Amino acid sequence: NDVYVTYFPGPKPARSAFATAGLAFGGKVEVECWASVN
Repeated sequence: NDVYVTYFPGPKPARSAFATAGLAFGGKVEVECWASVN
């Protein structure tokens, strides 16, 4: 977190984490998408 705030000093973007030892249902790829409406 200390390093993270040095790259994003203003409002922080959302972030997530996922397991690298295996994905749900035997998945091979994980895709995460975000959208914003202004």
